[in-house]
Amino acid sequence: MNIAMHLSTSTTRRQQGNFNFSRVLGTLGALTLALMLTACGSDVSLDASSPQELALQRAARATQADASALTNAQARSFAQVAVGTRNTTASTTASQPLRADELFDWAERNFPTLFPAGQTTQSWDAYLYRFYPASQENPSGVYLGVSNGRVFLLGDSLTNGQIADVGAIDDFLGPVRGPLTINDILADRVSFGLPAIFRLAGNNFDTQKFDIGVAQGRCVNLTQVASSVSNIFVSCTPLATGPLRLQVKGSTGQVLFEKSFVVPSPRVLMQTNLGALTMELLPEAAPISVINFLSYVHASFYNGTVFHRLEQNFVLQGGLYNAKLQPRGTPGDPISLESSNGLKNLKGTIAMARTTEPNSATSQFYFNLQDNPGLDFVSNANPGYAVFGRIIEGAFLLDLFNAIESGPNSGFPSVPSFPLAIEFTAQIQ
Repeated sequence: MNIAMHLSTSTTRRQQGNFNFSRVLGTLGALTLALMLTACGSDVSLDASSPQELALQRAARATQADASALTNAQARSFAQVAVGTRNTTASTTASQPLRADELFDWAERNFPTLFPAGQTTQSWDAYLYRFYPASQENPSGVYLGVSNGRVFLLGDSLTNGQIADVGAIDDFLGPVRGPLTINDILADRVSFGLPAIFRLAGNNFDTQKFDIGVAQGRCVNLTQVASSVSNIFVSCTPLATGPLRLQVKGSTGQVLFEKSFVVPSPRVLMQTNLGALTMELLPEAAPISVINFLSYVHASFYNGTVFHRLEQNFVLQGGLYNAKLQPRGTPGDPISLESSNGLKNLKGTIAMARTTEPNSATSQFYFNLQDNPGLDFVSNANPGYAVFGRIIEGAFLLDLFNAIESGPNSGFPSVPSFPLAIEFTAQIQ
């Protein structure tokens, strides 16, 4: 089953509004390339047919703003990225020059309030720019542009109607320039039924669009939990044992990196007042029962419960009642019966307890104290009980439990004469 999560580092762009920046710049005529990047005192008359044209007219007559004069806090933060961020030890000269589109995309990802995604890159003469329409943050709208290797901003609420030169384009993203590289995918622990954190280690994750998906196995709720230019952290919950292969694809579908992990069969430690036992659960045969049982384990539901039913040479049942034989809590919804999965009620196996209604199991379970073929599936009319795991360590405890006498107590017919308590349970694999 393929579960893909889209981690986009670029955004589908929509056409900007009806303001034609090319026409306005064309109207300026005598204003040369220096208009955007140098002081300009020309007295130019414009037909102010829109607020944006008015802003540009004022900018044409104004002194160029310094980056430090930006009035908007986000704009100042944006400009400061160009100051002191270059890593002199990084080999930026070997990478391709940063393109205007890459800068615009990066700005939209990192300053989405200032530059909401979706605008189209436009050009006029030597200028490349995107216009971001008016918003609550920027009532007059804002231009982000590049020309002759310089980055500029223009907006009434950002620059007081002046063109702000905010730095050289090659100063932005200094040490994180270059192509996306993925060196490894790491995980400390991959367990069935537990959220696993995977770390994609590499460089320049903010320079290219890519997707992370599950190419083999099953891992649900694949979600990004944290990111930086050198690490992406994603989480998902494995719900199948065996190989789990994560795959990273580029925007055109090419595989950039992939790595496989092994999801082992889950194991649960059960500490009783007479000793500990370890169970291996079998989700490939009984996934519903295993996920159900693990949900109670993860919620510590079984901690402090007792085995309330002991029938020698038959079964030991628990999973609901405390030492006073009162319910420990309220179980969850009943689950579907999985008794026809091929697993047998052999000595040392664990199975779901239920009422006479086949699909009624909740939190209660039982251990088989001997082989009990009478509890196996026969037909839909005689469905039996669903085995979902087996004891792999501490099985001698079953013989100890089997030797304890039992009898009526508080309305229960076969309560152990010596309390058999579950102190805690925990998934250990």
